[in-house]
Amino acid sequence: MKSLGLDGLSIQVENASADMWQTLHGLNIKSLNLCIRREVKHTKSLSQALSSLTQLEILSIELKYCSPSLWDSLHGLNIKSLSLRMSMLVVKHKESLSQSLLSLTKMETLSIRVKEDSPDLWEALHGLSIKSLSLSIGWKRNLTESLSQSLLSLTQMDTLSISVRKDSPGLWGALHGLSIKSLSLSLKGENYAFFELRYATNMKQSLLSLTKLETLSISVDEYSPGMFEALYGLKIKGLSLNHENINFKREHKEPLSQSLSSLSQLETLTLHLYTYIALQLPQSLKYFNIYCAALRPSKLRDLCDLLTAFNHTIEMSLEFGCASSFMPLERISLQEYIPFHQEFTARKNVAVKRFRINESHDFAEFTISVRDIDGVDDAAPDDYCIKDYAYQTFVKCLIDRTIDRISIRLQIDPD
Repeated sequence: MKSLGLDGLSIQVENASADMWQTLHGLNIKSLNLCIRREVKHTKSLSQALSSLTQLEILSIELKYCSPSLWDSLHGLNIKSLSLRMSMLVVKHKESLSQSLLSLTKMETLSIRVKEDSPDLWEALHGLSIKSLSLSIGWKRNLTESLSQSLLSLTQMDTLSISVRKDSPGLWGALHGLSIKSLSLSLKGENYAFFELRYATNMKQSLLSLTKLETLSISVDEYSPGMFEALYGLKIKGLSLNHENINFKREHKEPLSQSLSSLSQLETLTLHLYTYIALQLPQSLKYFNIYCAALRPSKLRDLCDLLTAFNHTIEMSLEFGCASSFMPLERISLQEYIPFHQEFTARKNVAVKRFRINESHDFAEFTISVRDIDGVDDAAPDDYCIKDYAYQTFVKCLIDRTIDRISIRLQIDPD
């Protein structure tokens, strides 16, 4: 049993006794994480313990075996968020699961991770009143029609996140016509292979059918021309692209630029690239967040020049590693970037809101803000920086490298 602080508790269970479940009774916790390694016994005691947690809002369960009584123990809880991570290949007892999920009338967020396509599980989702759904599926065959029907039945859902390992027509068919406002796609290959987008036309048709979509986030281990074509002309306001392959192919630059420039209503763009490439950006852009593992000083100036060409105010949040390349790693002295603070400040149409240095060492990392060096006001928080999966990937790729980092936020106003 491990405490997550005053509000949370995490428990890993092998052979739980009734007494163990009773120790949970009446705790004033908001979050509970249960990792259940064997078939659950004494589910009546578990049910009573869960029902007594009147302050509980978040429940996360990881399990290898399921039974009707296990699903029954969830019945009627007042939780707002439920996460189920199931390692079994077949999800059984869909009637019990369905009844329990429907009884969670205050649940807003549901997260499910399974090994492969599970028709019984999808049917159990039918008609839920949730606002957000996250699915992580390592399927080995095409999706069934039951997932499409269940997603369409979630009439209050506005946020959908799907992580898959293989492309299939069923995946894109399941998204068609949904009334969601936000969609997140993680398209990663399996067994060290890249995700192969073979049904780009299906992807494009489904994205175009999402007429209420405002925000789209896509994380891929390799870009493909088909993906750029699927993005072309979407009426979205926010886009986040996370590219996890170190090598960006030159032939992808032009298709990506064309797709970005076609997004006439785009206001916020977030990009993670290992090395910076100049792209054509839509003139509707208001906020630009970009993370690069390596950025040459000359490219930093080019990027600022690109944004000053806009005829309206635009905010840029930029974070990068002080290097010319990431693989192989070729560091650049931090001192070559510091003069850019004065250069940016000297520009009449540029307001420097942040110029922060993260100086890395072998055993520690500490922050020196430019306030200490040049008196820059750095009090403003990361208002315009979307700390989504793109940013997490950026940080992860640098965390084990002793690379100096710089975080810059600029407001560029042509007037």
